[in-house]
Amino acid sequence: MFRLSGVFFALSIVSILFGAYEVAGFSLAVGESLLVLFLTLSMVTLVAGMFNGRNQKQLR
Repeated sequence: MFRLSGVFFALSIVSILFGAYEVAGFSLAVGESLLVLFLTLSMVTLVAGMFNGRNQKQLR
């Protein structure tokens, strides 16, 4: 998903260079949305992994 957001960002940069601003705006919006979704899912997975009870070491 992170790679896909990078592809959309690259597509938006190339579209800006060629003057297709509508495609660039759409690609940038999709890339931003995928990046936010990726970061949100990463944080949820991290927090869920902290509280699932497996392989936790006792703090002393």
